[in-house]
Amino acid sequence: MRRTKEDAALTRESLLDAAERLFSEKGVSRTSLADIAGAAGVTRGAIYWHFKNKAEVFVAMHARLREPVDAVFQKLIVAGSGDPIRRVRDYYVYVLEETTRSERRRRLLDILTHKAEYVDELKPAIDDIHGVHKRVSEAIAQIFVEAKAVGVLRADVDPELAAETLRFTVHGALSIWLLWPERYPLAERAGPLIDQILNGILVKPLND
Repeated sequence: MRRTKEDAALTRESLLDAAERLFSEKGVSRTSLADIAGAAGVTRGAIYWHFKNKAEVFVAMHARLREPVDAVFQKLIVAGSGDPIRRVRDYYVYVLEETTRSERRRRLLDILTHKAEYVDELKPAIDDIHGVHKRVSEAIAQIFVEAKAVGVLRADVDPELAAETLRFTVHGALSIWLLWPERYPLAERAGPLIDQILNGILVKPLND
């Protein structure tokens, strides 16, 4: 039984690896489950045992993309100690810098942002991804609410809007960088970019 479970896990990872390659090369809409099975060297029955449709493949790919980021999120945002604003800063700097370091993360983000049509069969994937981003924004917004209550955030700042602005800026920066990585030194600018946004909502700038 143990060997069977291990084999199933390896097959699932092989299918996700194949899906990554094909989605990156052909786009999501032009890749079928049969294509993925063939590229992974397994039968069509094998892929349907793991995934009912492309939406499930897409959700699994997104989960695999999120794993290292979620670990950092849990460490810094959920269970972290010390200056909460500094932890928010470190989390988003990590998200930006890790994308420049990890080829897999870069490829997966490129698929998610530029090579997928979020219609019809991928709607469940949209809902799943939206749920993840919503949880992150809510956690950051709560930190900002608490920071505002003790006078760390400016009185005119809306914590929820501030959290959304930060998230949208990071995702926008990543989306543009993925198109022209050689034109923008994202790793070098990650810290200053996040500092610029945070300093705009803080009573006292981070570096003071």
